Amino acid sequence: MPKMRKKMKYLSCLLLLFLVVKICPAQNTGVVVYEPFNATDSLNPRTDLKINQNALKWNLGYLGRGCFSFAYERSIISALSLELEAGLTYQDYIFEELSDLDAFETDYTDGENEINIGYNLAIALKYYPVEGDLEGLYFSPMIRYRTYNNQQEFELNNIISTYPNGYNMTDYAFVCGLQGGGWSDLTSEMYFGVSYRVDHVKQFNYINDNDGNRIGYDVQSITNKKPVLLFGYKIGYTF
Repeated sequence: MPKMRKKMKYLSCLLLLFLVVKICPAQNTGVVVYEPFNATDSLNPRTDLKINQNALKWNLGYLGRGCFSFAYERSIISALSLELEAGLTYQDYIFEELSDLDAFETDYTDGENEINIGYNLAIALKYYPVEGDLEGLYFSPMIRYRTYNNQQEFELNNIISTYPNGYNMTDYAFVCGLQGGGWSDLTSEMYFGVSYRVDHVKQFNYINDNDGNRIGYDVQSITNKKPVLLFGYKIGYTF
């Protein structure tokens, strides 16, 4: 009888251990992510979770500066990204309106203004201190270069010729912005900042004789350096 009881005790222990192994799930050393409101289904963080690391955007704010420009932003790490921008320029109406140079005065020039396509280039390093992954508040140093290749007709000795009155500008800027798209892959961005701008303008001056008759002209290259405020708005798609 004592031997029988001892065997029964061993069998009971083995049966209990078998039930514990069957009932308790195997330990998972990986990361398990559960879907909201559905605790039975899990997501694989490598295949089911999507974090967009690229963004293609259109700079709507630069249309008023005669610039049709697109930007591409790539995430380096969660809190840091690099943005490159390129586009074509036409005519910066705001710059010409605010300028006090003779080159943009309609009563100073003859004939029609000829517009030639220029280009816009920019590079920016963006830091997201709160959210990251191309969303949220960011701070960014930026360098931008724009050139406008315009020409103006003028008359000398009854001969119509053209002279360059184009201009270019370089911005060394620091901007602060907000970017995001909620639950959608569409994104929007608004930014403002301050820039130290260096602009170069080409204009010509008539050379007159003592009687006031035009006998020639010379071309001047004028450089201005000043602080300016920047504002902008972009829309785009993240992927």
